Amino acid sequence: MGLGSHWKWEFRVNASLLGSGSHLASIMREDILSVGASQMETQEVVFVSSYNLWSTEVSDDIKSELSTNCISGYFGDLISWTEFVVQVTESDELLLTSPSVCDSFDECVSNPCKYEGTCTNLPNEFTCACRDGFTGPTCEGFVDICQENYCQHGGTCSTIEGQLVCVCEVGLSGDHCEFEIIDGGWNGWISWTECPVTCGGGVHSRTRNCDNPEPQNGGQPCKGEGEQEEPCNTEECPGCIDLRRPLNGYVYCNESTTLINCTVKCPTGYESENSKFERDEYSCGEDTNYRWNHQTSANPYARLPSCVEVQKAMEANGFSSVDYPAALCRSPAEKKAIEDEFRYQLLRHEEEIACLSLRTCQIESVEAVGCESVAVSRRSKRAADTGVTVMVTTQQNLTHGDDPESQPLGSFLETFDRLVQQDYLVLTVDDQVLEPNKSSVNLDANQKCPPGSFSAIQFGYCVPCGPGTYYSFLPDDYEYDCNPCPLNTYQEDAGQTECIPCPNGNVTAEPFSSNISDCFVPEAIPPVTPVTPEPGLEERNKLIISVTSFIAGLLVFAVTIVYMWHRRRTKSVRISRDKNNPTAHDSSALQLVELR
Repeated sequence: MGLGSHWKWEFRVNASLLGSGSHLASIMREDILSVGASQMETQEVVFVSSYNLWSTEVSDDIKSELSTNCISGYFGDLISWTEFVVQVTESDELLLTSPSVCDSFDECVSNPCKYEGTCTNLPNEFTCACRDGFTGPTCEGFVDICQENYCQHGGTCSTIEGQLVCVCEVGLSGDHCEFEIIDGGWNGWISWTECPVTCGGGVHSRTRNCDNPEPQNGGQPCKGEGEQEEPCNTEECPGCIDLRRPLNGYVYCNESTTLINCTVKCPTGYESENSKFERDEYSCGEDTNYRWNHQTSANPYARLPSCVEVQKAMEANGFSSVDYPAALCRSPAEKKAIEDEFRYQLLRHEEEIACLSLRTCQIESVEAVGCESVAVSRRSKRAADTGVTVMVTTQQNLTHGDDPESQPLGSFLETFDRLVQQDYLVLTVDDQVLEPNKSSVNLDANQKCPPGSFSAIQFGYCVPCGPGTYYSFLPDDYEYDCNPCPLNTYQEDAGQTECIPCPNGNVTAEPFSSNISDCFVPEAIPPVTPVTPEPGLEERNKLIISVTSFIAGLLVFAVTIVYMWHRRRTKSVRISRDKNNPTAHDSSALQLVELR
């Protein structure tokens, strides 16, 4: 213990710092530092081998010397160990042992106590506190606890390093052989789990528990698997076949959870061929049983109509008509007079009709419809008095540019309607002034397309049948269509009226073939090789059949004989019984006799 020059103090035991401070007086009179004895139970002893108090800081070398040696040449300048011994002898509470008992070596450092015994260091010696089952100064001996018959059910007891060990009979376990070993047993399989998919292949499983009984007391677990897996719903999912993009066209589809809706778009200058399989919208899904609405036996792969480049029509005809309700037309002469007057009035405005003035169209005919002969009946005459319809047919060659709107036929029809509405086609026939019914004007036009083509959406143009089809009228159709080339035929060009058979007996895989490369050689069917019977086999077979037939005939004959005998015997019994019956009628008796 020492005091520094800055009035600081430290208290050390065996060089270990236990307390420090800076108040001078308290260390001498007021402060109490409790070390050792005050922390122990009564009757415990604390050994103090040296006590010194310095007024200056002590060096580390002196601290080391004091803490490791029982006898040292260093003494405190305030209180030395020699002065402390004198004061202790005058106290009744402290005991001085002389010579001093000083232990400068810890005998427990080498762990002398075996088997986890607890070592206590004493001056020049140590003691060991042994665990249960061990004995001796260093716990090196074993206590034989098998004398207590610790093992049950015939188990053999022994001690190994102080531990009780029971060697049990077969089928027993436990520290004392107190448990019966029970091996595990499987319980029944639990039902298969629900398949995670409805089609397309999934995996479901089932399990069983090892609890019949459960493994107990070291028993063996169940052998085999506790879980099984197997495929489920492996059938192919119903689904719509993928649509192939039409020739020269594009497909745009919208898909929901239950339905696919698609439309076909053709580029400018192209239109879909005239096909019975053409739809405004192509649909497939759950509601259609996963078949496209244009998918039939004639179109099993749901081929879409081709987009084909349009062509100019060969010629066009215009039809325009107007009614004259007050006209009387009762003879061929009156009919001709009306037709001539109409043509005259129409041609008076030829300059207003561009195609007539330019000679790009011509009036093919003017006909008064509704005229009758003078010789007709009254009924027909009344019908003739109801008025006349004048019909004009105009023909035009389509040679005036590629744009349909540039064709002059449409302008003719528009001018015809304007002339009627402005009263330029009022007729004067035989002093009759015939005014047209302006609301009765009817305008129409048609066109003539090349062979293998149909009228396009735009007037003046035609759409040929695409490759893989031909222009035809089938027995089950109501009109001409672009029908698919049948199996084993093809057509490479558009606008055709027939398909070409595959050469050399080749075949195609599906309709709509559009190239000779679609034809292929069919797989050859191996010829059937006749089986030649073994020599003499036919004769043996005939013999077997003959013998079998003979035996069958004998059996039939025997059965017939037995049946006839039994039938005859039955009739005899019936007759005798009737004769002995006094109440029987004569007719009945006679009948039985005759039967006999």
